[in-house]
Amino acid sequence: MTDPMTAPIEVYRLVPRFHDDFRGALLESDEIMRWELDEQATPLPAELPGSLQGDPSGTLSEFPTANPAAPILGATLLKAVRDRFAGTGHFIPVNVPGLPAGTYTAYVPTTVADCLDEARSSAPELTGKIRQAVFHEDRVPVDVPAFRLPENRTYVYWNAWAARLIEEAAPPGSVELRLVWSSDPTATPHRDPMGF
Repeated sequence: MTDPMTAPIEVYRLVPRFHDDFRGALLESDEIMRWELDEQATPLPAELPGSLQGDPSGTLSEFPTANPAAPILGATLLKAVRDRFAGTGHFIPVNVPGLPAGTYTAYVPTTVADCLDEARSSAPELTGKIRQAVFHEDRVPVDVPAFRLPENRTYVYWNAWAARLIEEAAPPGSVELRLVWSSDPTATPHRDPMGF
């Protein structure tokens, strides 16, 4: 894990790099988003329905969806991160017709961190997306892999150590790390990190 005392604190969004070599997956349910919006009223499902997208001849992606609310991990990625992510969220099997059980698992982080600097961030859009987020450095929960915000409970933000762990465990060139924010004032965030 990155030592926050010796390196800048960085927050990322992870997206798959789709091209002919990789095939993605979609969740066919909004149950996770409904749970993120109101955990008391909506129980998490035991399993989620999914479907494949992209070129049928492509290799199944280990990080197959750009859905910011529900990251999905392939079996290889899950094995690489499960111990490090334990106790920080829910792992929910994704059932994709035609694929063996265990091919994909959704990871739903439970940490909701009040760390957004609202005065310096762009206002949330109608969808809840915050185009440019700025964080209070001392409030970013760097000990967890990912977190959500009270202002935007359905978008997942990744801490640098977890983002790099996923990037290293995934096939080369299959995951893009978009910088959302850094405590280093010379760093340049992605122009629209939460966009598609």
